[in-house]
Amino acid sequence: MALKGVSDALARSLRNTDVVARLGGDEFAVLLPETSFESATEAGHKIAHAINAVLRDFSPVSVSLGVAWFESVADRFVDMVSAADGLMYEIKEAGKHGVRSKKFSASMARLSSDEAA
Repeated sequence: MALKGVSDALARSLRNTDVVARLGGDEFAVLLPETSFESATEAGHKIAHAINAVLRDFSPVSVSLGVAWFESVADRFVDMVSAADGLMYEIKEAGKHGVRSKKFSASMARLSSDEAA
């Protein structure tokens, strides 16, 4: 029921041009095409608020959200997801429940992924 609620909250929070996918378990990815860093960060906070509203019924579960913004598309999609995933884990290590945003160049995304391997 919690995952269904998260899915519904995501659908209500996104534009019709945005794309959401469940990566597995309780992890989702959202693509916000043609969005500035500031707008992507704002969208991340909007999404987190909507999901946390749904998750109140499932306490102590909350959302940790990483917003990875790219000045250009990385060579591999997995590198972009890895960058956002890293930001999310920084929040989890700091105590969970929050949004962390960061700007990346495509080359930085590749380096982050290669270093993690």
